[in-house]
Amino acid sequence: MNKQEIFKIFGENLQRKREGRNISLQELSNKTKINIRYLKRIENGTAVGLLVSHVFILSQALNIDACELCQNI
Repeated sequence: MNKQEIFKIFGENLQRKREGRNISLQELSNKTKINIRYLKRIENGTAVGLLVSHVFILSQALNIDACELCQNI
């Protein structure tokens, strides 16, 4: 599995978890202080330089274990 596939799966997981909790991108941006444009790129799998710290920040904002965002990777 290459990096592009990993980022795509991660983004799909993030979007599914966020939408499952009825959290908008704007709300997630407000909670995490991550720019909404960057969140959109993460969700569509085109983010460059995704940091491990972002995984933990996002999982905390969604109140889930970080491993849930990495399922199927």
